[in-house]
Amino acid sequence: LHENYWNKGLMSEALSLAIEYLFEVYNPNNLYCCSYKENVKSRKVCQKLGFKFLCEYLYEATYNNEAHMVNYYVLRKEEFNMEMREKKISGEVIFDGKILKVERDKVLCPNGNTSFREVIRHNGGAGILCITPNDEVLLIKQFRYAYDEVIYEIPAGKLEKDEDPYEAALREFEEETGNKASKLELLSVIYPTCGYSAEKIYLYLATDYIQTKVSLDEDEIIITELIPLDKVLEMIDNGTIRDAKTICAITTYVIRYKK
Repeated sequence: LHENYWNKGLMSEALSLAIEYLFEVYNPNNLYCCSYKENVKSRKVCQKLGFKFLCEYLYEATYNNEAHMVNYYVLRKEEFNMEMREKKISGEVIFDGKILKVERDKVLCPNGNTSFREVIRHNGGAGILCITPNDEVLLIKQFRYAYDEVIYEIPAGKLEKDEDPYEAALREFEEETGNKASKLELLSVIYPTCGYSAEKIYLYLATDYIQTKVSLDEDEIIITELIPLDKVLEMIDNGTIRDAKTICAITTYVIRYKK
């Protein structure tokens, strides 16, 4: 709705009829919008975004007796998803390091404007939520330089190039905790920082495992703790646990198995 009229809380009978008509063809998978017929700029924006003309009604503003023809448009979900995509025009590598690469791309937006996107390319990671028969969670504590804090996390590690996430999860679980899982269940795949990173983290559940030995990297210092699940949930609630993959893994497990 036109923001001026919306803010004033005004709605004419014609507009009410228009909305009733929209609901006759309403589908929750679609998007709807409207603009003044004489507003060429708004009409072009609707068309650029892929909206299709639906109907028009005469809008009579009650506060100044002005009349405007209002056009209504519809955008179907499948078309909306397609039109939301941005197209890469050009790009450059800003930084190419040991574990990540930073790219700067020029993109064409769905509305016809151009912009720049800085993206971190990363091989991704795998995290393992270990639940014991006593309903305890195996967490690790380690110092994270980027935050200058010691952080509670589930065991996890980065993927090598083209590595199977399942195999990486098995490896990292044994190396960091000294436990070898006989099998893992995929809980979820998360996008931890989708605003600027292409990293994906694969989250697995381990409930069947045997004890072997820890094999840490030379620069890793890790402490493991077994904490009751109820206590872990309290730690999430009070902010003691802040790591995103850990929170996602635990809440997914609770939703799936503890409802």
